[in-house]
Amino acid sequence: MTSADDFARTIVEKLQAAGVRATSDAGALNPPAVLVVPVPRRVPDVMGGYTATFTLHAIGVAPTGSGTADVGKSVNELVDAVMGVFPITDATPAAYVLPNNRNHPSATITITEGVDF
Repeated sequence: MTSADDFARTIVEKLQAAGVRATSDAGALNPPAVLVVPVPRRVPDVMGGYTATFTLHAIGVAPTGSGTADVGKSVNELVDAVMGVFPITDATPAAYVLPNNRNHPSATITITEGVDF
């Protein structure tokens, strides 16, 4: 197991402890929820290590066009919940495609390892 695996697991555990539905297993996703991509973007550091940037997807409660008025609200609440646990680098509106080929409104969130994991 790599340290990146440990960090992804820690991210999920901290979010869950804060009452946020979160997983790093896309097959277990049940929106509204946060999906933690388990493989980080790695930027090599001078001393032979790396800085890992993790991508999280805050995925709304229902597909786009479902007529559910709370879809955007659910995404914003998830982003706010993540911000309450981790300092985020960025949160960008997006659409996440689930296996049923339905687009769910979402936000792509980035956090960087080394921020008190």
